Amino acid sequence: MKTNNIDSIKYPVNLYGDVKHARRIALDIGGSLAKLVYVYESNKKQGSDDAASPLDFASLKPMFQMRFVAFETKYIETCLDFIQKLYLNKEMSLTSNVVFATGGGSVKYANLIKNKLGLELQKEDEIDCAVKGSIFLIKNIKNECFEFDKEHFPCFTYQICNGQANFPFLLANVGSGVSFIKVESSDKYERVGGTQIGGATFWGLGSQMTDSSGYADLLQMASDGVSENVDMLVQDIFGGDYELMNLPKTLIASSFGKCARSLQDRSIINKTQFSQKDSAKSLLRMICYNIGHLAVLYARIHNLNRIYFGGHFIQNNYMIILTISESVAFYSQSKIPAIFFKHDGFLGALGAFQNGILREKANGDKSTLKIPDDLASGGFFEENIATSSYGEYSVAKNLHPIKILSLDFDSQATCQFPLLLSGGEMFVDRDFVTEYVEYVSKWVPLFLNEFQNQYEFMDEKFQRLCLNFSEMINKRLDCYKFGNPLKISNYLNDILNIQDRFIRQFLVLDPFLGYKHKQNQIALNSLKYHLLKIDEIIDIKERHTAIFQSMFAGNLIDFSSKEILEMDPSKLEFMDCLNIVKKGKAQIFGGSMDLWIDAFENKKWEKRIFSLIKEFLKIGAHVILAANTYPSFNDVVCSELSLIFNRLKYICPVINQYQERISFVETGFSSSYLNLLAASPSLCETSLGVDLIIVEGHSRSLVGFLGAEFTCDVVYLGTVTSDFFAKRCGMSTLDTFIKFKFL
Repeated sequence: MKTNNIDSIKYPVNLYGDVKHARRIALDIGGSLAKLVYVYESNKKQGSDDAASPLDFASLKPMFQMRFVAFETKYIETCLDFIQKLYLNKEMSLTSNVVFATGGGSVKYANLIKNKLGLELQKEDEIDCAVKGSIFLIKNIKNECFEFDKEHFPCFTYQICNGQANFPFLLANVGSGVSFIKVESSDKYERVGGTQIGGATFWGLGSQMTDSSGYADLLQMASDGVSENVDMLVQDIFGGDYELMNLPKTLIASSFGKCARSLQDRSIINKTQFSQKDSAKSLLRMICYNIGHLAVLYARIHNLNRIYFGGHFIQNNYMIILTISESVAFYSQSKIPAIFFKHDGFLGALGAFQNGILREKANGDKSTLKIPDDLASGGFFEENIATSSYGEYSVAKNLHPIKILSLDFDSQATCQFPLLLSGGEMFVDRDFVTEYVEYVSKWVPLFLNEFQNQYEFMDEKFQRLCLNFSEMINKRLDCYKFGNPLKISNYLNDILNIQDRFIRQFLVLDPFLGYKHKQNQIALNSLKYHLLKIDEIIDIKERHTAIFQSMFAGNLIDFSSKEILEMDPSKLEFMDCLNIVKKGKAQIFGGSMDLWIDAFENKKWEKRIFSLIKEFLKIGAHVILAANTYPSFNDVVCSELSLIFNRLKYICPVINQYQERISFVETGFSSSYLNLLAASPSLCETSLGVDLIIVEGHSRSLVGFLGAEFTCDVVYLGTVTSDFFAKRCGMSTLDTFIKFKFL
């Protein structure tokens, strides 16, 4: 083994240092790409392996994490050397002496794997793995499967991920060739046909027709080409639409039709009039149309009403997806949808891994690493956007690119908030994404400065964490700016979760725990005086206005806001925030304070409500306080909330007297954005019978839900903490708003 070859597949430690914790591994070795799959159980403290580190504030509960790393097959030996080093040095503790592998390379490299690692190789059938992998993605990964239509916004529509696979369906596995597989269940499927015209056809013919340097270069040439220069269209024959047969003029009548020439033509017309880019584009469209056409025919023969397209050939390439979608729509008269996977290249790897788990469990595996039989029972997988690649991620200059898919498994299932009727998800356009990414880019250095100010010293490890965080989040922001739009979710909650995700992955779980403890202590010390001052206000309208202002002030410190960070928020105390709020403009939508007071005094809000604790306890109401399960910036989490109330009942006699009517519930969230489509079961169960919801937070938390419809009365209390959201709300930074939505 040559030493210089090892350097060509350096793994970025900040992305896959976790591979040394791998408990099981699997491989999918294709002709051009290989995929390494590993899983481990993570319960380490975020951002540190050192128990003595000052960053070790809180631990994640045990969570399974899966990593898929794709690289060129020619580097397979180097990858095995990397694993061998960890394994022999006992840095890696595998729970099985079997490596599960699929793909043609599982046969070719069987002896190499055995000799390098001393592990047995269990070969898995390629089609079986593709089927198992596709079912896994369909059932378990949110925003994974989508349909594409360039005429609509957004151009892609994600399928709902509800743990079901919607059998039966046709799976078109597009690799070197194409296999069409009728899938009725994970155990009942058959290959019903195929074609030899696939990815290798494009690469092979394209290599003969052009001077491309490789597959990626050929794809780029095709993307830049104009196929109409070489293809014969319907309008070239009929001068326009062929109306009698309902054929549009832009339809391809003959691929490469304009290239046809007689011997006499060749002496007159110079061959170079047909550019290589145009020819590459025509070739790609011809192959994609053929694949789409055959897929529709097989689907109709077998009475299947949906087609999934997977395989490395697709690669989330805009032009490939567009052309296959057009082909399926045309030949099926738009009756059969073409559905694509965001991670189309990992079907075989997922299937091989899943088969390995099932085989081990069937053989009585008693490993401490307990994984559900279908890798999804009782929980859900979510893509980790902080460590997954969007397209290709080059480790360093002159090193080959690799691709990454990272999945986190949580044993807690989620469900839609039962009182939500509509408006749970919000799409944003490309301009929103671009502007928000630019906003976050400016936020990063301000956040790191505030983060570092929370600690008395900065050792080398601390500095490395901060530098790593900055580097990785900026790389991802560049992907959002310039990357493949098909790889980027247009769901508002996904965009707003970028900051939270990277903080948890590369810094610590709860970066402002010390700050929150300090502020809570200060607040509790002054709370009795503040409550007495409010009680002195006799007029109920004035008293409730003062309460709302206090809530607005409490939401002013927002570490996700560039503008708030510029104010040096650590030096702001509650009274400072209250004065700032009072100076800002307060806007009321959907009613008035008079409407609120009338409802408060006359509506029978007695079952379950959120917030305004003391006032509602006085009128006999039950109060549920819902807060995040996991930390997000400086937001309070449910476990902290209950501790605060243990002290609060000694400060406030009313709360102490009626404490049995106060309960706490975790939302299941780990973000300052409220995602009521993925709430915790306990929140959903506790909310049944609620007649009023009060949602309070800063503008980032509420922006996606201001138009939502609920089955009960709702009040929104918001503090506008950033110019970005102020602009979209038609308000100014540091303004406050109340929005009433009474039934």
